[in-house]
Amino acid sequence: MTISYNGIPLPGEWPPRHIGGGDDPLPVPYLSSPPAVVPVDVGRQLFVDDFLIERTTLKRVYHAAEVHEAAPVLSPETELELNRGQCPVAAPFNDGAWYDPADGIF
Repeated sequence: MTISYNGIPLPGEWPPRHIGGGDDPLPVPYLSSPPAVVPVDVGRQLFVDDFLIERTTLKRVYHAAEVHEAAPVLSPETELELNRGQCPVAAPFNDGAWYDPADGIF
């Protein structure tokens, strides 16, 4: 068994290549033998904000979004997007934003 950088024991084969099929829940290595202490100050952590705010001197700060002059702004252009003037909308239908170097805009 290997111990990861944050103290969590991992099985010999990590990540596992073949887990099998079926409807049974998959085993979770860090729950089957958790370390006494899991350091949250190393590596990437998910959903530890509330924990750290509750137990340290950290404070949650919300910042207002600011529009950047080069930010992608979409405008309805096609017949489909213009929707005959009935609530025109522009949205990337295949995800993502694209930059047009000829026009210098997203």
